[in-house]
Amino acid sequence: MWNTRWENYQGVNVLPYAAEVVAMSAHQGQTYGNNTFFDGHLRRVESLAVLCLEYKDIEQLPFVKAVCWLHDVLEDTEVTEAELRESFPGVIVDAVVAITKQKGQSNKAYLEQVMSNKLAHFVKIVDTLCNQSQCRKDGDASRVAYYGKRLKVLAKGWKGFN
Repeated sequence: MWNTRWENYQGVNVLPYAAEVVAMSAHQGQTYGNNTFFDGHLRRVESLAVLCLEYKDIEQLPFVKAVCWLHDVLEDTEVTEAELRESFPGVIVDAVVAITKQKGQSNKAYLEQVMSNKLAHFVKIVDTLCNQSQCRKDGDASRVAYYGKRLKVLAKGWKGFN
């Protein structure tokens, strides 16, 4: 297990780095899109989130970045919610749980779940943009359209952090 108990470090600014360590370890060897390493997707999501975050919400930055790194760990790896709760504050884990689609869950129920948590909602908007962009690069028109519809629902429901 990783050693990332965030309270052992100075302040919340370490959270993104701890999340990166967990995500890189958990996703090791996985690919995304047409055989690009998974960490590239996570880095793109984090970078776009930083660009999209409004200045008035800058205090959310360490939490947003951490959720960007962790947003796929429960769905795509063996990491458990309990393990995340041992290492990260509840606000981050709650967002990761909210952004994790359950097997058999309808898209409608999933998007309602995501939109019930502001951190998860923001990160899912950014993740959806990145997914759509990757599908465009891969020439997958049906997935581009799928993510476009999802993005409309997510964007319409976004009310900001405050």
